[in-house]
Amino acid sequence: MRRALELGPGTGVITKAILARGVVPEKLYSVEYTEAFIPQLKSDFPGVHFFHGNAFALDDMLSDLGEQKFDTIVSAIPLLNFPVKQRVELLHSLFDRLNPGRPIVQISYGPNSPIPPDWQTYSVGPFDWMVRNIPPARLWVFRRILAA
Repeated sequence: MRRALELGPGTGVITKAILARGVVPEKLYSVEYTEAFIPQLKSDFPGVHFFHGNAFALDDMLSDLGEQKFDTIVSAIPLLNFPVKQRVELLHSLFDRLNPGRPIVQISYGPNSPIPPDWQTYSVGPFDWMVRNIPPARLWVFRRILAA
């Protein structure tokens, strides 16, 4: 079974979509910054591992997982609200939590990637628009470039 990490589930719209794609609740780990959302998320999605905390400090929340890796990471963190350096550092820390070659999907409201490309260490490309979202959001896919 594939293990997934979700950052910023909010009210659970993305959580629902992740589960609909075949991730079993027990394999989904989700970090939400707004503590008030956690009780409803736990009620709506039994079995999902919800954590209240800051996605920029995952080591503290996910320490019980040890060295276990994820097959995908889906992030709805509003990255454009953070300095570029902090965004890049987060991306690199997330790559360390992924199985090789697996993607990070980032939802963003800007027309450009919320993290600048670094073609030496990772690739980034647009995946799709979420036009029914208000405002429309763009999905970006990041992948670490694997050494040959």
